[in-house]
Amino acid sequence: SQRAGHKAHTDFQEQYLVVLRPTTFYGQYCVYKSGSCPNGMDLGDISWDDDNNVPNCNSNDGALPGGRYTNDTQIRFCCASNGDKDNPILLPTKDPFFLLAYNSSKCQMVQWAVAGLQWIFYDTEHNENKDKAKKHFPYNAGGPHPTIYYCYYRSK
Repeated sequence: SQRAGHKAHTDFQEQYLVVLRPTTFYGQYCVYKSGSCPNGMDLGDISWDDDNNVPNCNSNDGALPGGRYTNDTQIRFCCASNGDKDNPILLPTKDPFFLLAYNSSKCQMVQWAVAGLQWIFYDTEHNENKDKAKKHFPYNAGGPHPTIYYCYYRSK
């Protein structure tokens, strides 16, 4: 299913796409980290100071991106930053997939695919917020109350 919208004081479930096969990646986008970052992608992470004013219902199961999932959340990413978003990259397009926007909300072009931009706003702690990011991370995910922009790709 596609992701879009606003995370408020309600339950929220998210499924992840992670890169499992090493190769060299070019362009400007991020993916959730699983194992080591592939050649051509750089490591980064974001840490969210989850809202303490509502019951914290964090839970997890299945294959998760690298990170920490406790009362607060840390998620690791692999980001490609060595190309031009307007130069199409070649990725499998048989099934729909997501990439996370990097450096701007504009989606990386992918050969034989059309992209739609979607977003999720994360309503994190309001008092003495400690949201932070290190190194490479998706566009607009590095400050308090981050919004992550998802590029949803499907075959033309």
